[in-house]
Amino acid sequence: MTASASGASAGPRRPQAQAAGNDAIDRQRRIEIAGLLAVVAAGADDLLRFARAKHDGGTGRAGLAAQTAQHRQDRFMQAGVARHAQR
Repeated sequence: MTASASGASAGPRRPQAQAAGNDAIDRQRRIEIAGLLAVVAAGADDLLRFARAKHDGGTGRAGLAAQTAQHRQDRFMQAGVARHAQR
């Protein structure tokens, strides 16, 4: 077996650099996973609102659209009240 096949001449390894690279990869993976979880949570929220609208006798999408519009208006009003209170 040659020295290169055994890994003896592979050169000096830099464990700190490798660990830093691994930490950066782990950090990036955590960011990606958090983003995916946010997308899944938003989708689950939409599905839940759709199911509630359907259950409440709405026509499904029409009921969901009305609920979504009301939800957005409520959030907008809350944001406006919060901004007004800060002045």
